[in-house]
Amino acid sequence: MKFIPVSDLTGIDPIWTTSTAVRNHGYLVYDGAMMRFDPRPKLASIRSKVLFVLSRTDAHFPPSIAPGVMAALEEAGVDARYFEID
Repeated sequence: MKFIPVSDLTGIDPIWTTSTAVRNHGYLVYDGAMMRFDPRPKLASIRSKVLFVLSRTDAHFPPSIAPGVMAALEEAGVDARYFEID
């Protein structure tokens, strides 16, 4: 994948600018981070109850990931519940 910006990224803080180029840059950064990060080794350190909420309209975190996440949380001994919203 190659990123070809339509404008200069003079500032990449989404608080200060709402340009499409900033949003797209953020998607590339976070998508890359999600592909490399594995949270499973850290799940056993969770001591609080977890409410895992996903939205049916979220393209980046669709409800189809819930069974795998909930299974990993259960395997780690985390008290977790799942809820789906529109």
